[in-house]
Amino acid sequence: MNILIFTNLFPNPEQPLRGNFVANMVQEVSRLAVTSVVSPLPWFPGLNGRGTGPIRLNKEWGQFSRVPDFSRWNGLDVYYPKYPFIPVVSRAIQPSLIALSVSGVVNRLIEEKKIDVISGHWIYPDCVSAVKIGKKKGIPTVITARGCDINLYGGYRFRKPQIEWALQNAEKITAVSNALAERICRDFRISEKKVAVILNGVDRARFNYISESEKIKDNIGLERGKKYLLFIGQLHEVKGVHYLIEALHILSNRKKLFFETILIGSGPQRMEIEHSIKEKGLAGRVYLKGNKPNEEIPLWMNACDVLCLPSKREGMPNVVLEGLSCGLPVVASRTGGIPEVVNDNNGILVEAQNAPELANALETAFRKDWNREDISSGMEQFSWGKTAKSYLRIFEEVLRGR
Repeated sequence: MNILIFTNLFPNPEQPLRGNFVANMVQEVSRLAVTSVVSPLPWFPGLNGRGTGPIRLNKEWGQFSRVPDFSRWNGLDVYYPKYPFIPVVSRAIQPSLIALSVSGVVNRLIEEKKIDVISGHWIYPDCVSAVKIGKKKGIPTVITARGCDINLYGGYRFRKPQIEWALQNAEKITAVSNALAERICRDFRISEKKVAVILNGVDRARFNYISESEKIKDNIGLERGKKYLLFIGQLHEVKGVHYLIEALHILSNRKKLFFETILIGSGPQRMEIEHSIKEKGLAGRVYLKGNKPNEEIPLWMNACDVLCLPSKREGMPNVVLEGLSCGLPVVASRTGGIPEVVNDNNGILVEAQNAPELANALETAFRKDWNREDISSGMEQFSWGKTAKSYLRIFEEVLRGR
């Protein structure tokens, strides 16, 4: 079987950690079938490579402009065709711009590799483009919904009709959680038979419980004997970090902030969050650590005591799966697929955007005696190998049905 992966969410030389949750799955799929990757990226006319040009753009746009058209990633051929895109203005026609701009490289791969199935990841714009290409070339398309691509974009006036068209015209749809699958069927009138749930996996060789947490603290610059709360994610409005800061402020006012907080990640709200930390008197208790190398993340998870993800919306966040695999109890919003993996034995769920409830949950989590070894062993069912085999079964099912 020859598979074409189509998604912007994939590592590139400028962003080696981009779309790791897709890349891990693709790596395992490539062990079972011939796999090529096309990762289309936006290009803004006149961009000078530093993220500036005729209008001010963020750093990511400069990174996109420096990505080569082709690269090798862990033995896989990965193509990064660029498509013209003007922020805001081009959003409604983005799938068509992508389909037109990638036609050269995609047509060549279809001819040379004899592609059997196109596997798209991220419904808008990537999967809409993938379905357009698949229908034109007569190749079945399997598309995967991952969270905000349905939960957020599915409510936008100009995007929803295109998303609905792609969902109706793809041969099969997969979703990373039951909650997301139910929403696809309910909001877009898709038959339940057409949607399959395939959970993300975890690299259990890297994300596992290590009992000597105090020694690990020495290696990453944390103090022995102190308790730590950990957040890992993009510093973006959807991740709800401001609610976490407010919850910590509430605990501080109650004189119950007996732990320190580590924020790992970067994003557009970094300066606002930094200001909020100072304004609420939390400097010296909350630390912005920026991005960390991927290989360090299991160390931080094992060294800290509780993981917090106060997101407004989620699909099936890998940071939760990885934290639990390290035996780290989780305090998270009751949203998306999170309630499907977090329960009373491994964490506490709270309503999103509710700082007082989050504050109470954090205090409870730090006072509870969790069995971290049991939390970790409860995640043995999650592996990228199993996830990849589930995708292969879907691809085979689609091909048999043609």
